[in-house]
Amino acid sequence: MDGFHHYLRYIKFGIGRATYDAAQEIRNKHLTREEGQALVRRFDGEFPDRYFDDIMKYIEMEPEYFHELCDKFRSPHLWGKDEKGEWKLRHNVSLQGLDDK
Repeated sequence: MDGFHHYLRYIKFGIGRATYDAAQEIRNKHLTREEGQALVRRFDGEFPDRYFDDIMKYIEMEPEYFHELCDKFRSPHLWGKDEKGEWKLRHNVSLQGLDDK
């Protein structure tokens, strides 16, 4: 369930577990900012595939409805759709968001 908690926090607030962990490691001088940015680019928003089907069965929800529900909680000031119609953050720490260009 932890993976879903982190994924849903990413959807709602635009920052995931990698952001929180990397920020802490940068403050403690265990990572450079560039290393932290690379980790955030790679892992923030990672979908929790491993137990997805099991959890959907447990909560008796169709996967398509789960994704629809997630999209309803994306704040328009944080998220937008790119030219392919995929959700992207408007701004991110790597300055590669939709509105950073």
